Formats: sequence, structure tokens, C-alpha cells
Amino acid sequence: MDAAARTKKLETERGQTLPEEMIEDILSRLPVRSLRRFRCVSRTPVETIMDNWRLPQGDIFPITKSCHGLVLVRCLDYDLHYVWNPSGNELLALPDRTPARVAWRGRRTHLVYGMGHCSTTKQYKAVRMYDFEHDDGLRDTMCEVYTLDESTHWRPAATRPHACQPLRVNGRQGGVLCNGNLHFLHKHGLDLPSVFNINAETFSTMVLPPELGSYSPDFMLTELDGCLCVYHTKPRDHPKFAEPYHIWLLRDYEAGKWEKLRCIDWGSMEESESKPLKSSWIAPLDMHYEYDDSARKKKKKKKIMFGTGACKVFVVDPDTGVPEVLFSPEKTIIGDCGSWDSEFPAIGLFEERLASAGRSSEEIIFSSPSAQALAEVLTYLLARTVGRLNQVCKGWRAMIKADCFVSAHLHHANHDRLPHIMFTDGLPYGFKALEDVIGTSDTPPVIDEGSRVVCSKPCYGLNAGSFGKYDFVCNPLTKYYRAIPPEDNINGENVTCTSSTSFLYNDTKRMHLDYSGADGPFAGRVGLGYAPNIGMHVLVRLVYKEKNDPATRDYKLECKIQLVERHDWVEIDPPPRPVADVPPVYSSGKLYWMVDPEFGPRSSAYCELG
Repeated sequence: MDAAARTKKLETERGQTLPEEMIEDILSRLPVRSLRRFRCVSRTPVETIMDNWRLPQGDIFPITKSCHGLVLVRCLDYDLHYVWNPSGNELLALPDRTPARVAWRGRRTHLVYGMGHCSTTKQYKAVRMYDFEHDDGLRDTMCEVYTLDESTHWRPAATRPHACQPLRVNGRQGGVLCNGNLHFLHKHGLDLPSVFNINAETFSTMVLPPELGSYSPDFMLTELDGCLCVYHTKPRDHPKFAEPYHIWLLRDYEAGKWEKLRCIDWGSMEESESKPLKSSWIAPLDMHYEYDDSARKKKKKKKIMFGTGACKVFVVDPDTGVPEVLFSPEKTIIGDCGSWDSEFPAIGLFEERLASAGRSSEEIIFSSPSAQALAEVLTYLLARTVGRLNQVCKGWRAMIKADCFVSAHLHHANHDRLPHIMFTDGLPYGFKALEDVIGTSDTPPVIDEGSRVVCSKPCYGLNAGSFGKYDFVCNPLTKYYRAIPPEDNINGENVTCTSSTSFLYNDTKRMHLDYSGADGPFAGRVGLGYAPNIGMHVLVRLVYKEKNDPATRDYKLECKIQLVERHDWVEIDPPPRPVADVPPVYSSGKLYWMVDPEFGPRSSAYCELG
């Protein structure tokens, strides 16, 4: 065979490929992480492998166990919930932190989330329950469902929950999936849990172990060895923490028969042995098996695996109740964590699967040509008009709240337009546009003589300000506003409103240091910014706790921040310089305050808070 023939034969052999069926069979036997690396070679044989998504910053922890490869996680800092596949590193943010019926009425509620897999439709469903109080004082427990890769918004479940006591919301655990049902506890521990069937979306109740009376409400639910499990959750400083640790397994789900297991006998352990394992969070993770042979075919003993808030893992033989540590950060590259401990889940197990969390609600909404056309029309309407259309239906609400729509509307609605000139009498719902006054006999709202209103420039559609004894954040065009009471009003609550009839004027006096003098409020006390990485507005409040004689230049400044949609203040380090009686300015992700030259060290004329 000459050289040309050998070369042609070699090129032919190199061009041959395996049948696609054989490639798929080979790939199906590989770990998910290996498949993700193969995307660098070719996307065709591994097109089902997910893109690389990063978890958001902040305190992230799982609130459910793995459901066919997907885990529901919560971001504590922003109160956001995500569906996450740890294997494929795919992340999907669940929409609407606040239910529509709650947001429209200006109320606030706490939600409990859960997730399950529908065996009939082969779809994943995120479920959330919350208590809703009507205007007449009556209360209902609501349930909403979000079907992954199908829903654009939360919808009501097929049936409503039974009349029951308020839900138990602790923020560190969601509904527990077992036997095709999600289980939710209620505030009064021994009340019958609500059981939600994922397939039929129907509700029922179940009976808890009678011995739980002495543990109520210090217990929680989980799934263990395919059974529903009850375990107690006394904190490490509880006087009864040292008592024997028990769990209950629902061995017969239909008959409601529970089996009690004594897992940890703290009393039989030395202090040096028990102290490293005691934690503010201890929970069963899974069953751990030991084997008689090296082939791992003959099971020898079944033990219970636990995780702690200090990221330690240990197993317990129910017969002896003595823990055996399997994993500890001190023995890894992490090193000694000292006394660090968390009350939230710090460790968990996951399934290695190529399960997809599906498309985001935005991708589903704008996949329709008709939706794209509607969104294009709405982007040219005034904000006040779009605000009213927000209440047409949940589909329109989901479209209008989509980040891509908000950005498009911001561009089109304000393109080549002059800023709106607004009149106000100081009340956040009292803004009136100049064009609504011209040519009419209406008198524009104005402030009283001697009063002072502080109002920021627009920041992505919202304004913040101060008037009299309160601060506020508002959208002058849509008439949305939220009054923010003084911090010295301990029992005060934020009031979210859409009309003047529901505004509550807080008559509590502020500290005198929160005023600039007779003219009114201290102008630099409230700033409004925008965090583009999370798509949320941020309020910053500064308060002088001490302001001594200018001769000493001593002062004490307190700084707190709040996400506008969350209402919870978090204290952070104050600016390095005293701030002057001038409103702050937001620009390029930062807030800038003028410096008060009468106090603190002499420096530049401004200070910034990023």
C-alpha cells in the first residue's frame, strides 16, 4: 500500500464516530461533573448539561432535602428562594417574594416554602403557604403553586387548606416531602400538621406521636429512611438539652404508627466527648450503612447520620446511643473554626442528577410573540398607567415585574422627556404633577409656612424623603408609598399604602438629635439607592446618637440599612465622617453625603457609602 493510500485510510478511520446511542449510553454512566467538563469538547452529546450558575452572595442554606436532584435554598440576607441543582450547578430564582394579594393590600406576611415532584406529570412543583388576614380580622391559610419550566407566576392550589392554626415559620426549614406529600407544621406544636399532596393538590391532616407533648414546640420534621421523621430541636443552651435525644419514624404512613428511637445518650458521654457535638442546629441527614464485606453487598448495621450547625457529621447506633464522628472541618483544609456555630442548616446531602430547574419566568413569559408585542406597547405607557395595569391579572403582573420589562420601560418612558415637576404638601401620597394643574382650577398641594420637606431625586422610579415626624419611600406617579416610623417607636410598623385613606400618621416624637432645628427634620438622615446585583432598592438611615459641643468635635453616628421590600433594618458601620444637614445623592451604585465640618476630623467635603 503506497503512502497516499495509507493516508486516505487513516483519515477515513479518524473521521468515523460511534453511534449516538452508544455515546449516550456511555455518558449516562458518568458523574455529572465529568459531563459538565465534556461541554468544553462539544455541546452536541451533552446538550442537556446545564450552564454554570453561581449562588448569590450572603447567607445561603438549604430548607429542603434533595428532590430528584433539586434542592430549595434560601438567601437569608435578601429573603430570596432558589431552586438549585448542586450537581449541574444550575440556579433558578423563584419569583414574587410577596404574594399578590398581600402586596395589593399593603400587608406583610411570613411564608413557608416546599418542593415536590409530581409523579403523574413528571414536573417539579414549588409550593408556598402563608397566613392572610382579611380586613374584617378573619384569617385564612393560603397555598400557592409554581410549576417549574411552566408557570410564569404563583397560582392558587387546586384546593384550599383546612381551617387551622397559624403556620409555624422559623425561616430555616420548609415543608417536608415524604410519600408524595408536603408536610407543614403549625405555630402550636401539637396541632395536626397540614399535608399537601403534590399530585392532586389536595389537603389532609395527620397525627403526631403522643409523646411530643413534653417537647412542644421544640421539634421539627424531616424525611429519614423513606419515612417521615420527628426530631426535637432544643438549643444548646436549653436546660433540658442534655436529656436523651429521641427521634420518631412514621413506619406505617397509612395507619399512622410511629416508632421511637433513642439516638443520642448525652448522659453516658464525657463532657469532652459531647461538647464538640452540641450545636444550635442538629438534624438527621440520612441512614448510614456499614458492610460485612469489601464488595459492599452485605449490610452489617444501619446507623443514623446527623449534621450540626458547626458543619460536623456524626453517626449514631440507636442501640448504644453513642456518636461516632465521620467529618469535622478541623481535619480538612478548612481548619479549626473555633466556637463558630449556626442555628441554620450548615450541611446537607444531595443527589447527583441532571435534573433541570427549567426556564425562568421571564424566559417563559417572553417566549410568546403575543407577549413580546404586548410588552413593547406597555413600555411606552406612563408609569401610572402601567401601575394600574399591574392589577389586571397575574400574567400581566408577572410581565410588568420582570427585570427586562422594567429596564425597557425605564428607557422608553423617559426617552427625550423632561423630568416631571411635582407639587407636594409633604405627605407621600400628596404629589401632583404640574400638567394636572395647568388649565384647571385646582390648587396644587403646598407645604405650610415654616415646614420643611426633604425629598431625594428619583432612583429607579422611587423617591425617599422626610417630613415632620416620619420618613417615607414612594413612587409619586403610581401613588405607591410606605411610611417609615421613627426608630424610637418600638411598636411601630411600616405602613405600605396605595391611597391616603389608609395612611397612619405617627405622632411619636423623635429624638431631638434627629432634627436640624426649628425648620424640621435632619435632611441627611435617609438615603435611597439601588443594588443592581439583586434588583432591589436600598434605604439607608443615619441618626446622631450623640452630638456634643463643636469645641470637642465629638459625635456618635448610627447607620442602618433596609431593603425596601423586606422592611427589616440591619445595623452596619457608619460613614467615617459626620454628615451635614444636606440630603444625600445616589450615583453609580453609591450614596454620597456632605461632611459636617463642625465635628470629627477635618477632611474632604463629602463622604460616600457604597
